[in-house]
Amino acid sequence: MGDKYAKVSDIKAVFIKALPQFDKDMLEKVYIIMDPLYTGLVDEKTYRDVMKIWSCFSAVDVNDDNELDADELKTLIWVVEGKEPDPRRIKKLLLLIDSDGGGTIDRAEFMEYMMNPSGDIKYQNLEVKKYFDKYDIDGNGTIEIDEFRIIMINTFKTILAEKTETGKAEAIELIAVLANELFRELDKDGGGAIDWEEFKVFAAISSEKIDSIK
Repeated sequence: MGDKYAKVSDIKAVFIKALPQFDKDMLEKVYIIMDPLYTGLVDEKTYRDVMKIWSCFSAVDVNDDNELDADELKTLIWVVEGKEPDPRRIKKLLLLIDSDGGGTIDRAEFMEYMMNPSGDIKYQNLEVKKYFDKYDIDGNGTIEIDEFRIIMINTFKTILAEKTETGKAEAIELIAVLANELFRELDKDGGGAIDWEEFKVFAAISSEKIDSIK
């Protein structure tokens, strides 16, 4: 880990080898909890805090399904805080933390809550980050215009599939225009590439652009 920081990429490599039984998407959520701003680094205290919560969760998840019911949640809070929690609090926490409404709390939900109980940290959409990483082919943290045009084509692929050949050709031309327009809007510093912060803006407004081509 070094003295103060570790690279998220190094942590991922260790987790992949040490925890092959865990769902990849769940682990990606844990990386985001460690590094919510996608700096690529995790300080030692945050890492230790996250892993303490991970270990406590594992200790009470007796059937290894990565989910806790009310009784298991009570035991977990007891382990973490060192005293028996009020049953009314457990009921309230179950409703608060169970973000998907499944009636149980999964590992990532609990870890996110424990690291951010006030909700002040806004965790970025995992699917959007995965989409960005997919097209950041060289791994330099940016998307260039050619890569962005491919993203735009894929964004509209359902619409294109419904077009005739003539209509598809016209739509692709329009998509190219939209891609150039959006790229100029998003590339605020004029550097010829879109970084993660700029790409998040694209994700937020892309649905509006999709509607314009229908």
